Amino acid sequence: MKRATWLGLALALALALGAVSCERVQYRSTLPPSGQMIIQWNDFFLWGLLGTAWIRPNMMCPQGVHGLDVYHSPANVLITLITLGLYSPTTVEIYCATGDGYGDDYGASAPASAPASAGGAR
Repeated sequence: MKRATWLGLALALALALGAVSCERVQYRSTLPPSGQMIIQWNDFFLWGLLGTAWIRPNMMCPQGVHGLDVYHSPANVLITLITLGLYSPTTVEIYCATGDGYGDDYGASAPASAPASAGGAR
């Protein structure tokens, strides 16, 4: 085969492998957004087959979490292709909320105050 044909096949393969990881996971709560966004990269290896990412958005946003997006950015895909899949990062965007950290999700509400003791005040 000609060299141009091999280059074309290599480019097609690289684009196909890069397109496989074009998914986006999104979560939104009912808490109002504060405008603060935190961006974090998570490290994975061997085309994302190895590695674990622990995201602790409640520690990053003490007022609560409005939303969370996990995706492969163009930079993530480029790095994955350059390293031939040995290193395959993902991007996480955490959107902080305003308020007391409690929302309407799943019927959650602010914790009630402690009940008075049954024996009465002394």
